[in-house]
Amino acid sequence: MAYSKARRLADLMSAASAEVPSSKRTLADDAVATAKIADDAVTSAKIADDAITSALIADDAVVAAAIADDAVVQAAIADDAVDEARLQVSNTGTNGYALTYQSGNTGKLTWAEMTAGVTKASSTPSVAAEGTLFYNTTQDVLYFSNGSAWVPLSNATPTTTGGTVTIPTKEYGASQNYNLGTDFSDNEDTDAELTYTLTSGSMPTGTSLPSSGNTALTGTISANAGTYNFTIRATDTEGAYVDQAYTQVITRQPTGGSITTSGSYRIHTFTSSGTFTPYEDNLAVEYLVIAGGAGGGMGWQAGGGGAGGYRTNVSGQTSGRGASAESSMTLGSSGTGYTVTIGAGGGSYGATGYGTHAGSNGNASSFNGISSSGGGGGSSYWDSGGGYDGRNGGCGGGGASTNNETGSGGSGTSGQGYDGGSEGAYTTPYSGGGGGGTGSAGGNASSGVQGAGGSGTSSNITGSAVTRGGGGGAGNYNGSNQAGGSGGGGTGRNWTGGNGGAGTANTGGGGGGGGNNGAAGGSGGSGIVIIRYTT
Repeated sequence: MAYSKARRLADLMSAASAEVPSSKRTLADDAVATAKIADDAVTSAKIADDAITSALIADDAVVAAAIADDAVVQAAIADDAVDEARLQVSNTGTNGYALTYQSGNTGKLTWAEMTAGVTKASSTPSVAAEGTLFYNTTQDVLYFSNGSAWVPLSNATPTTTGGTVTIPTKEYGASQNYNLGTDFSDNEDTDAELTYTLTSGSMPTGTSLPSSGNTALTGTISANAGTYNFTIRATDTEGAYVDQAYTQVITRQPTGGSITTSGSYRIHTFTSSGTFTPYEDNLAVEYLVIAGGAGGGMGWQAGGGGAGGYRTNVSGQTSGRGASAESSMTLGSSGTGYTVTIGAGGGSYGATGYGTHAGSNGNASSFNGISSSGGGGGSSYWDSGGGYDGRNGGCGGGGASTNNETGSGGSGTSGQGYDGGSEGAYTTPYSGGGGGGTGSAGGNASSGVQGAGGSGTSSNITGSAVTRGGGGGAGNYNGSNQAGGSGGGGTGRNWTGGNGGAGTANTGGGGGGGGNNGAAGGSGGSGIVIIRYTT
């Protein structure tokens, strides 16, 4: 049989193949380079399924530059061939950006602003279509619309006024009533649904936090004067909370005595002993302290009783005996009580017949170390021991007149009051000396002149001018009744006038002297203490 050329060529190739060793039938590494393979020479159709596996591809062997544009198309990637673990991106969803599928950009994944399509505003807009998003920039809360209302995707923290809120000043004993609801608000809960707790500081004593369903601080304040700083927390029904700082000043006025006001002053008047208690630290006060006046002498032509000593630190006014006002006074700590003592007036002996006596001295008044001396008693015609001189005291008592003898006035205390008057001559109208006053000395008796009581001193510590501390008038035998000094001095009587007149209560006035053998002298007036301070 004849062979064709093709058959002979095939036989030759087969014989040659049998003669090539197997070690030379494979290609050396890198023997076939990319440059030796014609474009499109190797197509996907010439590569068997699964012939090229990831294990046969060296790391980084296929780079982006080696893959022609559109060489890998979606149709060439098997389902699930690229999973999430194998998908890496060069950026992250921070600063408001996220990886987003953009259908209008040929279906590619791109970085896009997360809030695209979200309405942002500081206050809630009108409800939009269902599914619409709204971000509240004040609350930092994202809402979605259900078609009829905005629904938060997370609970918003309550909001507050901020800073420090000042609650109006209250006085001790006043009712506390402050609405916390004006300072807190919540996007879901009403003010009454919030729970209020104290987180730091101290509220004024007597103040109570709101009970459930209420918003007001209430109670009756029982705290001392001072500034109270505290913080209240409002917690909503889902546990979110916010704190608000508060401050409140409480005033508590001092107590004691009879309390009045005049202009910017609050005034405490003590007509009997008691306690003055300030409820704030370092309270500056002004005072007037007057002791009890003395009794007048008993019997014929007896001396008038001296007024009680007079001390004050009221600016622009004087103490007794013309002394300038004393130094200022500042009290100590809040709640400290200061004893106030009111001196009683001195009495007079009332026995009838001979053996008559001088009036007794008045008693001291005091406050916080300031003490005024009681007035000196007026002398008597029949004074025991034969002495006819008036007694010493805050203001001196008047001397008595007797047969051909004279009695000197008693001495007043420096800075508190003046001396009593003397009986200068045993002549008609046979009068004793007047009791000394806080404003002037008692009058001397002389021929035709009766001993007048010394004048008192005016003070406006209560808001109006009042004169206190007058000496008692002297008794006389055959003259007229002798008026006491201005400011509460008792009247001195003549021989037909009976007992001497009493000094006026709570002025420290001295009692008047008796006019005849059986007449008693007048009792001295009680003292007084007045305290004032600015409100």
